[in-house]
Amino acid sequence: MSDKIKILFWVSQFPVLSETFIRDQVFCLSQRTDVEVEVYCKHFVSEIARSLNDSIGIDWKEMTVEEEMITPRKGNKYFAILGIVLGLCLQSKIQSKKLLGQLLKHRKKGNLLKKLRQLRYIVNQDFDVIHAHFGPNGIEASTLINMGLKTKLITTFHGYDIRLGFKQPEMYRDLFENSFSVVSISKFNSDALISFGLPEDKIVHIPNGINVNAFAKAKKRNNEELVRFITVARLVEDKALHIAIEALALYSEIHEDFQFDFRIIGEGKLRPELTTLIDGFASKASIRLVGAKSPKEVSEAMAESDVFLLCSLNEALPTVLLEAQASSLPILATNVGAVKNMLIDGVIVNPDNVSAFMCGIEELLNRKDDWSVMGAKGRQHVQDNFDINEVSERLYQLYSKNIVSK
Repeated sequence: MSDKIKILFWVSQFPVLSETFIRDQVFCLSQRTDVEVEVYCKHFVSEIARSLNDSIGIDWKEMTVEEEMITPRKGNKYFAILGIVLGLCLQSKIQSKKLLGQLLKHRKKGNLLKKLRQLRYIVNQDFDVIHAHFGPNGIEASTLINMGLKTKLITTFHGYDIRLGFKQPEMYRDLFENSFSVVSISKFNSDALISFGLPEDKIVHIPNGINVNAFAKAKKRNNEELVRFITVARLVEDKALHIAIEALALYSEIHEDFQFDFRIIGEGKLRPELTTLIDGFASKASIRLVGAKSPKEVSEAMAESDVFLLCSLNEALPTVLLEAQASSLPILATNVGAVKNMLIDGVIVNPDNVSAFMCGIEELLNRKDDWSVMGAKGRQHVQDNFDINEVSERLYQLYSKNIVSK
């Protein structure tokens, strides 16, 4: 019998370029000799996995199980249900009475066979802990606890799942009850989760982390007049990229001698609208939507930049700010989520306000002599508080405390 702790990460898609915090956790934990890690997802993104495999020397496909891999494609559904139920009732990690009591409920929903297949997969693989990322994935995993699964469930909340909770806090009632622990990445999230009804004693405070060594310090500037701005974000409403675009364009119109370049890394549904917005400014040649990039390309782009901009309307603990600080960049950001706690030295302005963001740009430009000091402070702050190795160790301790003795 293995002495290793077996962890199942439960996510929607995997891997996702913007979810470096999940990949880094999976990678770091998979390198331990006392841990086995698998990832369960609805969809494995092969093209992204191929672009990532070479950069860290890991085969993501090998450790990933897609939902369709455990879903039957043919055969009599009722015989399949009967066979799985009989087999599960003999397993020590299943509470048989609880399982039998849930059969009708899930049959009415039409997802009984899928749930039974998920149960069988988890029981047969003998996982000690399910670690769901994002509340909706935690809800799905939580239904298996309702069906009698004894495996411990841990759920980490991030950003959009918190926003869902503000609209409908009762959606997380069963998840809170069934989760052994809920990981909060920031005080903002902790306060929100408590307001949704989560008992405070179930909260474990562990932030997202990054591999600081994957980000090089910003390179020395060759052109003292040209200021190179960068942002990394999905092109969606919550990121409010029009704020930074308009603020920079308007600032350059007021200050005719101001030379800048602004690269926006990311992709999303608002590309056409943002392209139209950029085309309407005289400085459009200086503002570029460069599309999605690999982590290595993002790191290189940050190292070649002078200033990082974050203009979001909503965030929890934006990992991209950790990456920007690890790159020793001075930062202008909006006051959302945990931003104030993340930035050791930067300029913070109110969200959804072009004038405020433009004033932030001016304040940062007036502090140009301080940029190297600001950058050094930021990198040290991330090393001290958000190093992925330390985060992974804290997760390991959490898993160790929560496992069922084998």
